[in-house]
Amino acid sequence: MVQARDGRVLSANAAAERMLGMSEAELRAESQGISDWRFVDEHGQPLTPTTLPPNRALSERRD
Repeated sequence: MVQARDGRVLSANAAAERMLGMSEAELRAESQGISDWRFVDEHGQPLTPTTLPPNRALSERRD
């Protein structure tokens, strides 16, 4: 999934669609509500906005 800096979903691949149970079109339409989503790591621990991988990459200037 590719997101804009403001959190909007710009595109999603088939794997993202399967994992989230939504089509790319649904993800793009839903992206205004994506801030309500709750993300967890592989251990079920909550991820804060600053610990989400895309945000970490942006803050650490990683590609």
